[in-house]
Amino acid sequence: MTFFSAIPVPETQIGIALETERGVPVAPEFWVPITGPKYKPDLKLLPDEGLRGSMVTIYDEIPGLRYDSHSWDQFPYLDTFPVNLRALLGSADTLTKVTTTTELKAEAKVGDKLILTVAGLTEGVTVVLDEGTAAEEVCVVGAVVKVKAGEYSAVVETLTKKHEAKATVTAPTELLALAKALATTVKVANSVTAGCYIVIGVGAGQETALVTKTVEVKAGEFTLTLAYPLAFEHAAKSSVLGLTSHAFSLLNNDPAEGNQPPSCTLTDYAGETNWRQLAAAQLDSITLSGAADSLPKAVLNWFADAASKPSPEPKSTYTPTEAPPGWTVKASVGGTQIGYLVSWEYILKRGVKNIPAITGSQAYYQHFAGAIDPTAKLVVLEDPSATWLTAYENGELESIDLTLSDAASGFACNLHSTKAKFLSGDLDRSKEWVEVPLEVQLLPSEADALAGGVSPIVATVANARPTKY
Repeated sequence: MTFFSAIPVPETQIGIALETERGVPVAPEFWVPITGPKYKPDLKLLPDEGLRGSMVTIYDEIPGLRYDSHSWDQFPYLDTFPVNLRALLGSADTLTKVTTTTELKAEAKVGDKLILTVAGLTEGVTVVLDEGTAAEEVCVVGAVVKVKAGEYSAVVETLTKKHEAKATVTAPTELLALAKALATTVKVANSVTAGCYIVIGVGAGQETALVTKTVEVKAGEFTLTLAYPLAFEHAAKSSVLGLTSHAFSLLNNDPAEGNQPPSCTLTDYAGETNWRQLAAAQLDSITLSGAADSLPKAVLNWFADAASKPSPEPKSTYTPTEAPPGWTVKASVGGTQIGYLVSWEYILKRGVKNIPAITGSQAYYQHFAGAIDPTAKLVVLEDPSATWLTAYENGELESIDLTLSDAASGFACNLHSTKAKFLSGDLDRSKEWVEVPLEVQLLPSEADALAGGVSPIVATVANARPTKY
């Protein structure tokens, strides 16, 4: 007997990529840390029950159609999680880029150590030239001199790329004054477009905020209104870094494709030489949940074509992005922030069905995503006015908004439903304190639709990726 070592589960690796053509496998674009992988080939065997004069009923099992299923748990790492949101909801990525600080006044050549800009930069800050393009380059600003109105020179490190006149120059801004905890506005040196997410501060005490309004007070001073009050105090000159937003909603404007979300290729490594590639993977459901004392968790379920062996075998590359801790969550119902949310859960289901058709192979014709079934669950501490139990009893129509963020990078994920109704609510006195579990139906609205029709939710992830998913 040949001896071999048992394969350790920790060797598992999962790669994922959106397919450009449904069912045509592609190499992994992202590698996702996961737990609890469950891969299952599902071959339908067709029993031959032709009677042959003996006291048996089944004489053979003939191979029929096959699909493969896969599922796993994962923390919602916010550099890769947008792929899952797009694969479930379907719309293209609606991109809102980081606010551009200024632009080049004149061309900057390779080898130059000085750039001319339309607006003055701050000495010592790191800027990005031509962000999101092939010419993207990062440099630190040295001495800045005003040449004349609308023209400033800035010393930079030796440039390695050419940048045309009017090339974008992106830089973080900074607070002009102390921003106290619970403040809903901050003063900054450069404009930030309303609807953008910003990260205030660095390290311990940094936090992510959504800018809802920007007002220019005077040259070099802008007031930003924030969606939620600040959790921490931030000193004057604290850095303010913009993030790029990626928004997704239900796909309704692609009838030629049956309004189907894009398919993915899953690449699964189980150890040794056990590589599997699952093409045409359709995401069936995402359940995303969290509480204050744990990392939020996502559970994903997929249906795909039968696995094949990828060639060449891919090489995994994981990013250092941290998972967002549960305590960073900010939530509101009906526009009122809830500072006593105990736990939360979003259940988004597409009810994927494997459609059989005669194709000359054992593959199903399509892994078909049905209409979305979106619900949520909230558990809150009972407040003296019984606010949310009363809202359920009165059948009130509410909005639901929840944002979680990565405490290291500031990357954020926002789930917003303009219309929602409580399906159930009760008083839970099984602990030493009173809680209110609430079940919520997310309802469709035009306000949350980015791709035609209506959508029950718009999901936005703000991170450092400058291009679309």
